[in-house]
Amino acid sequence: MKSLNKVQLIGWLGKDPEIITKKDGKRMARLRLATNVFVPQESKEPKKVSTWHDVVIWKDRLVEHAKKYLLKGSHVLVDGSISYYTFPDHLGHVRYMTEIRVNYLVDLDR
Repeated sequence: MKSLNKVQLIGWLGKDPEIITKKDGKRMARLRLATNVFVPQESKEPKKVSTWHDVVIWKDRLVEHAKKYLLKGSHVLVDGSISYYTFPDHLGHVRYMTEIRVNYLVDLDR
């Protein structure tokens, strides 16, 4: 049986990309991406509802592009997969994290 884990999002960065160098020297970029939907309201203008996504980039050329060209407010398309993991916080509680791991990125401002 086949399966598929694919996500495509178009949105705006909520802050400048965070470039992180790991202990092994590998670099990654973390992005906060907002996508919006407009929800109809009775006898009012539609209400804008934003969803925030944690996005990570591991591909060297995309990390470099994020470092050089992306800023808070940049309009981007990301194509990737959903990744889930858990980790203990400083109090020992289990925390859950969902990330979009980028395979392909389009800078819609360029």
